[in-house]
Amino acid sequence: MIETFCDALLFEEGLAASSVASYRNDLHLAARLLDKPVRSFDADDVQNVLARMMDLQRKPASLARMRSSLRHYFAWLAENGYRHDDPTARLEPARLRKPLPRSIGETDVEKLLDAP
Repeated sequence: MIETFCDALLFEEGLAASSVASYRNDLHLAARLLDKPVRSFDADDVQNVLARMMDLQRKPASLARMRSSLRHYFAWLAENGYRHDDPTARLEPARLRKPLPRSIGETDVEKLLDAP
């Protein structure tokens, strides 16, 4: 079912091949983490995948992408009649903090001040 979903992302939603590959990799990783098909996950399984990724010290961006991949996959399954529920329905969207801009050095400040 993951491949059918990925085909839909590629051909129906027009996602780039690299984006589709990320979805595919995330979903296969989720299946390996719990040793069961993603399609059969319930809400506890979704939480367990995210907890396992945290245990593996995955970066926040990787956790956010996994969360997004699972939400998109289960929404697609429900929309297309493959499931009657969505175990990610109550899962909050991932919110990543934006990094602060780097400050400029003293030399660069002097160059700006000396500029005409």
